[in-house]
Amino acid sequence: MKKLTTSTFLLVAALMLAFGPAATAQHSDKDAHGLPFMEDFEAMGDETPDDWIPEGWLNIDGNDNGHKWYWADFGDPEEEDYEAYMLSRSWDGDNPVDPDSWLITPAIELDEVGGEQEIELTFYVTPTASTAGFRTEKYQVLVSTTDDDPESFTMIYEETLSEDDENWVWLERVLDLTEYAGETVYVAFRHYDSPDNDRIALERVMIEVVGDDDVSVPDVADETAISVFPNPASSSLTISSKNQISEVIMTDITGRTVKALPANDVSVTLNISGISNGFYLVNIHTDKGVHTQKVQVIH
Repeated sequence: MKKLTTSTFLLVAALMLAFGPAATAQHSDKDAHGLPFMEDFEAMGDETPDDWIPEGWLNIDGNDNGHKWYWADFGDPEEEDYEAYMLSRSWDGDNPVDPDSWLITPAIELDEVGGEQEIELTFYVTPTASTAGFRTEKYQVLVSTTDDDPESFTMIYEETLSEDDENWVWLERVLDLTEYAGETVYVAFRHYDSPDNDRIALERVMIEVVGDDDVSVPDVADETAISVFPNPASSSLTISSKNQISEVIMTDITGRTVKALPANDVSVTLNISGISNGFYLVNIHTDKGVHTQKVQVIH
C-alpha cells in the first residue's frame, strides 16, 4: 500500500470537508460486487444506529437541507415478521422537508448474459403516511456506468406513489438492466420533489440474472432435505443434508465470499468464530442441486 505524504493527506482531508463523501467515495472496478447482489438492510438488528448504511454504499444529501436516507426497523429480528429498511423524509414532524436524498450502491459488475437470460433489478418501496393524501412520494432509479457522482447518473425509472397505495404495504418493482450486461454499474435511489408528505421506505434490493441459457445451471435442492443450525449462530454452523454435500459457500449480503468449505459428506461444520456479526447467505451445493439459507451471526 502506498504511503500518503503529509501534503496529500491534507488535500484529501480538505476535499472531504469541502465536498462531503461524494468527493472521494468513487470505487474502482477491483471493488465491484458480482451477481447476484442483494441488500436487505438488516444490519445488526435492533442495535443498528439510524445513520447506518450498508458497507460500500453512499448516502448523499443532494440539496444540503440536512436530510438523508436513514435506517429503521420494526418487529423482532428473530421472528418472521421482522423488517428492516431505509427511509427518506418529506416531513420532519414539525416542518415540511423538500428531499433530494440519494442512496447509491457500490460498484456492481453485471455478468454477460446469453440465450433467454436477462438481468433484473428488484426492490420494494412503500409510503408511510397514515393519511392517504400524504402518500404521493416521488422517487427515481438511476444508473451510472462510470462512478458514483450524482452528475454521472441517467434516470431509468420514475414513479410518484399514489394516494391509493396503502402505507406500509410493500410494492415490488422489477426493472430490466440487461442493456448494461458486461458493464460495471452503480444504481441510485433518489427521493425528491415530494415536499410536505411524510416518508418513503426502501427494502430488499437485488440484482440477478434470470431466465434460461444454453448452458446448464444448478438445480435448486430440496430444502426439506437440508438443515442449517443453530440460527442465529455464534461459533459454528452445522449443515446436514439427506444428499451428499460437495461444497458450502458463505457470502455476505453483497455477494462477497467470507467462507468456502469443500465437502464430501452429508453433514459438515462451518467455523464462523472469526466472522463479524450480521446476516449471511449459506449456499449448500449437493448432488441434487443448490440450497441457499440466510443465517444470522451473533457473538
